[in-house]
Amino acid sequence: MIIGVINYKYCNFYSIFSKLDILSSNIRIVEKASELGKCDKIVLPGTGSAGMAMSYLKKKGFVDEIKNFHEKDKYILGICLGMQILFNRLYEGKKTIGLNFFDSDVVSLQKEQKIITNTGWRKLIQNTLSENFKIDNNIYNNKQFYFCHSFYVSIKKREQKFVKYSTTLKYGISNNCINLIPSVVEKDNILGFQFHPEKSQRIGMKALSEFVNL
Repeated sequence: MIIGVINYKYCNFYSIFSKLDILSSNIRIVEKASELGKCDKIVLPGTGSAGMAMSYLKKKGFVDEIKNFHEKDKYILGICLGMQILFNRLYEGKKTIGLNFFDSDVVSLQKEQKIITNTGWRKLIQNTLSENFKIDNNIYNNKQFYFCHSFYVSIKKREQKFVKYSTTLKYGISNNCINLIPSVVEKDNILGFQFHPEKSQRIGMKALSEFVNL
């Protein structure tokens, strides 16, 4: 079971790779689109600009290969930015079209929720509207994970069933609560984490371990 971590230059590639490498001896660095055919699962790491990430993936021929990978029912995990590029329109910087596995868009927290960034440990809340998922509820529900992002998925009503867990943010002196932030999404063979499992200590390693063993 070969798990490829795509190094698309605009991501925290090494921190994800090093954590996965602890869990399995079958983790591989993927720097060419042609190498995806040798993988059974792939990981899209995530920090940086959505526009630059998608531009790089298109330039290097990854976009079509990732979509072909999905059509073969092989697992894909997107982390933070890697989760966001799984969606449709990405509004970080110049508007960009993502991989479009989901129809919802990625928008600015500051513009939509009046907060610049979501940084810190947040508790995950299970979405009662979600469908049955493959992932283990005991790992995620009411657990704290580490977040650091300034854009988020504005989920469309018809896609709420794909959101397994969300988190809320409080801000200001009066602790105003903003809308739920989709934090774990799953659709078919696609899994997305808005949080950073590699920065979430033991509980983050459990989440990565579950993906390794799916």
